[in-house]
Amino acid sequence: MMTFTIITVGFVGLATLFPVASGSLMSSTYQSHAASLAEPDRELVSTQLLINKSPAGSLSGSVRWGRSKGEKPMARQQLFLKGFEGSSLGQIYEVHTDSAGHYRFIGITPGTYALTNRIDGPPIWRLKVVVEAEKVKEMNLSPQNSVNARDDYPRA
Repeated sequence: MMTFTIITVGFVGLATLFPVASGSLMSSTYQSHAASLAEPDRELVSTQLLINKSPAGSLSGSVRWGRSKGEKPMARQQLFLKGFEGSSLGQIYEVHTDSAGHYRFIGITPGTYALTNRIDGPPIWRLKVVVEAEKVKEMNLSPQNSVNARDDYPRA
């Protein structure tokens, strides 16, 4: 939880956002600065604003495919993270791999997701991934973890 104090001078005057330690009163330094912004005939008003922002996580890896002549990077492959449980429920993130087959989901709300290449229809991958706050999870996709070998969300 982050706490900010919004200082406004006058009815429609200047507004400034000051970070304040959670649960504390506005420091005298900020009060002095805010008071110096006020004009003699205007009232100084302060309001505390609470922002609940959980630290985000990331998921990255590479996508390779091939059978008879070896695996090759899959460029421009579309991938999805679909939230299934808790705080991630209903969230969907989308990325495309680069020319070397690498991908990276950033700013992901921590939680449990299905990593897949399809929202509807038969996918190549459907894997359970747990994204943790302030951590980068690595998950490479290949024939070894495709739905033919592993399906974490089989459909009935």
